[in-house]
Amino acid sequence: MNTFHFAIKLSVITEELLLTLLEADVRIIVDAEYDRLDHWVQSLDVSREKLEKMIYTVQVSRKDAEDQVGYFQREGLDVLLVRGHSAYVKEADWSISKLSRMWDTYSCTKLLGITKYVRDRMRTSRVVRDRDVLELLGYQRIKGSKLYTFLALDGVLSDAAVSYLARRSGDGRFILRNEEEISDLSTDHHLVYYIDHRDDLQYMGHFLRLLSKQSILVTQEVT
Repeated sequence: MNTFHFAIKLSVITEELLLTLLEADVRIIVDAEYDRLDHWVQSLDVSREKLEKMIYTVQVSRKDAEDQVGYFQREGLDVLLVRGHSAYVKEADWSISKLSRMWDTYSCTKLLGITKYVRDRMRTSRVVRDRDVLELLGYQRIKGSKLYTFLALDGVLSDAAVSYLARRSGDGRFILRNEEEISDLSTDHHLVYYIDHRDDLQYMGHFLRLLSKQSILVTQEVT
């Protein structure tokens, strides 16, 4: 099955938006931020099939990281291992070592939210393939990786998105602004579209329609 990947912060997920995404032919990467996603999953009243459409992020720097990943492993749900924001962990060897160990230990992990720098320093017995890596647009170094990016095809981003990007770069390098840019990037990368939060579902519907009709943009699901 061919799917698109969308990423969304847990803090902006509404019941209506979540149900809309779960009904679409997409996979959803849920950014947990400060919360434990294993507890959130246990609170949901959705089918097993819908739970399997989501990829759950766990920061390895958290003390409860292994408890969370252990839960997802037992439930057979996919995890995105994230090393943590560089402002907190810098290039600390301990976080790379823990990331490496967890990658080797837990088979439910499908994607790694890391840079080429980190991957090159991981020491694992289990191969980390190019397509296992989720990079940030503007910093991508691995051909065939997934890219985490904002879409601004209508020329407008929310205040929350602008603030997020300003903390990382002031030049808008993380934003795709037209269909040509999407087509060019999708030849070498699988794209993960970050959902910019709006007050209604019109914004989300716009991108679901756009991506569904553009066969050139279809990304193959990683198994």
